[in-house]
Amino acid sequence: MVDAVFRNHGLGAVLDSLTLSASQLKVSQLEAGQNALVYGVPASGKSTALKALVMNRLRTDLLPEQILVLTPNRDSATKLRDELALEYQGATPGPLARTLASFAFSILREKALALGFNPPELITGSEQDQIISELIEEFLKHDFPENWPKQ
Repeated sequence: MVDAVFRNHGLGAVLDSLTLSASQLKVSQLEAGQNALVYGVPASGKSTALKALVMNRLRTDLLPEQILVLTPNRDSATKLRDELALEYQGATPGPLARTLASFAFSILREKALALGFNPPELITGSEQDQIISELIEEFLKHDFPENWPKQ
């Protein structure tokens, strides 16, 4: 096992080096083009192995803009993003960890801007309900088209 060294930060202790098991060490040393399936129960060290891999790649051969970690939900993305940022202590062009939805939205936004369109906007559920309500109300003010179903 590799020993952990902690340093204090305003938000708590930050790992300067991670304590890794043999399998986590294997993950952390993956090179470009290599893949690994990492699975386990919650708190078994999957995220620690992933953080070690990201930090190893940032310290050896990759730039922050070449790394993207996708997580299943916003909470895990926020937690991992913050942990990676505190550990890396360097500038990045964006978050290193995101949800798939966040990543997809950023792609759509960049594409729209590149084509000269207004970027997409995220709206709340209540805003969406209001827009749909207004569309239905406007539609009902007019006569139905002849080919509109009777039922």
